[in-house]
Amino acid sequence: MAVAALVAALYMAGPEFLEVLEAKTLDLRFRLRGVRSPGDHVAIVAIDDKSIAALGRWPWSRSKMAELLLKLREDGAKVVAYDVIFSEKEAGLSASQIEAFSGAVKDDEEASRFIAGSLSGDYAFRDALNQVGQNAVLPLVLKVPVTGQDRTLAGEVPSFVESKNIMVLKGDEAAYEYIVANAADAPLEEFSENTSLGHIYAYLDRDGAMRWDALAIKYGDGYYPSLGLTAARVYLGIPPEGMSLDFGEDIKLGNVVVPTDEHGRMLINYCGPAGTFKYYSFIDVLEGRCPEGAFKDKVVLVGANALGIYDLRVTPFSANTPGVEKHANVIENILSGNFMHRRESYKPLTLLGIFVIALALGIAIPRLGPFSGAGLAFVLVGACWLGCYYALVTEGVWLDLFTPMLTIIMVHLAVTSYRFLAESHKARSIKKIFSSYLTPKMVDQLSKNPDLAKLGGERKEMTVMFSDVRGFTTFSENHEPEEVVARLNEYMGEMTHIIFEFDGTVDKFVGDAIMAFWGAPLPQEDQAERAIECSVQMVRRLRELQAKWAAEGKFVLDMGVGINSGGMVVGNMGAEGKKMDYTVIGDSVNLGARVEGLTKNYDTHIIITEFTYDKIMARAAGGNGMKENVSFRKLDSVKVKGKERPVTIYSVDA
Repeated sequence: MAVAALVAALYMAGPEFLEVLEAKTLDLRFRLRGVRSPGDHVAIVAIDDKSIAALGRWPWSRSKMAELLLKLREDGAKVVAYDVIFSEKEAGLSASQIEAFSGAVKDDEEASRFIAGSLSGDYAFRDALNQVGQNAVLPLVLKVPVTGQDRTLAGEVPSFVESKNIMVLKGDEAAYEYIVANAADAPLEEFSENTSLGHIYAYLDRDGAMRWDALAIKYGDGYYPSLGLTAARVYLGIPPEGMSLDFGEDIKLGNVVVPTDEHGRMLINYCGPAGTFKYYSFIDVLEGRCPEGAFKDKVVLVGANALGIYDLRVTPFSANTPGVEKHANVIENILSGNFMHRRESYKPLTLLGIFVIALALGIAIPRLGPFSGAGLAFVLVGACWLGCYYALVTEGVWLDLFTPMLTIIMVHLAVTSYRFLAESHKARSIKKIFSSYLTPKMVDQLSKNPDLAKLGGERKEMTVMFSDVRGFTTFSENHEPEEVVARLNEYMGEMTHIIFEFDGTVDKFVGDAIMAFWGAPLPQEDQAERAIECSVQMVRRLRELQAKWAAEGKFVLDMGVGINSGGMVVGNMGAEGKKMDYTVIGDSVNLGARVEGLTKNYDTHIIITEFTYDKIMARAAGGNGMKENVSFRKLDSVKVKGKERPVTIYSVDA
């Protein structure tokens, strides 16, 4: 939940890197979807390298634009939209000079037009635009100040531009933040009077890619449509007053509803990479080399794709798409109804997903192994991909993908890291607790598998051994303390070493007694055999020590060993935080201590109970005999404290 809260806070803050990464996932979804048909609504006439080679360097005389416009009109083009700026006059004769030349042949209208067109491209283009009227769409260059720049309106909005804004506004304008321009480069007034206008402002995401079209931008007191939106309106036969802007919701073209986000932008549903739309060369149109009817009932966009003169744009499909294709995609989206959606109202859904995913993983991963947990995270990432991809392809909805994926990855890493640290801490604790009880080999096994040791206590079938030094009281009373401690340490060091050799757990040293057990913390099927073989080796080593002490003229110590098997409670016992011991308790433990005391009575070194003996015999019958060559001799049936019936005891002879 802490990770989820962190990711959610990051998501709501909307840092640049998060927006860019999310946008990149959209680009990848587009590419996975592949190219879709652009339909037959839009065609592009390209100012290409072929045309420049034929007509000379760019820019050409606007008489060529006029000629193209009339050619397209003759072929049945429904709308002609220019992605070429006409904000300055072309060099040529003045209007009065042109009229003087034309007056010489005033009775011949065709000759007058030819003279005018030859002497001034602007005159010819204006004449062609007047013939096409509102079905010609010219670009309006709106200038949007960037952060830190002066946003004050630079001069008045020209009257011929002001009349081209969106006339019908609905909703609460103050509640939404639309893009605002403070200046514009408009087409020449003589071109704009009878034509339609659409802005060509390029809205770029933070990574420089163009994924949105600002359908409506505020300039002065009005909102102005984009070139693509205007072209679609004209194509649909909707008059300017038939277009309405509903703030924060949509733009309506008659019965066609174009969805926008809270900033008046439309998410562009790109058909494919550069070249997806049908291109025709400018020179081929002029010279009549295009099929008849190629432009009939189409929106024809005129723009550049020649090297060095076109505006290069980054789209989800390509890093070098001509800007004219952005307008083509916008027009196609509107005319075909292939819209995409991404709104602020989707954010609660993403936030809910973050917490649901985090909770599910937080519950599941601790109950799974490391590989299963990683597999679950991988499956969830794949499910997010498929779900978001399906929403995009079938419903046209851009759902956030990167943030849920980030949640999955971070929760998995956090829980896995926590588990690793917890296991490491547990392993260190186990090692610290058992390092004085067990051999390094067994401690390492416990460190790798800490769960094998239940420190809280459990009942297990185990074998316990008690060994005690005979005559130690007399020895300690008659010798100096330093000699007593040195001798005892020598003896116990040798005995402990043997216990460790047989993987026994040294429980404690009580004076001159040693308590050890088998069967915990690691399970040992051969625990009884290990205990007996260990005691035999202890006796043999004691004999070697006795010979050494006798040769040195020292007091010779002896010992007795008692062994019993049965159910015992094992675990960490004591005062938590102060003094804890990993030990065993129970009636079977007490019996082992009592039979050790009988060794002096029966003049033997090792006594085992019938319970240990039965274990040895049962395993021997199953083919699991002892490694040491030992024999058992029945001694007696004795009544011991705590037992209602006598217990049979056996001597072990090595």
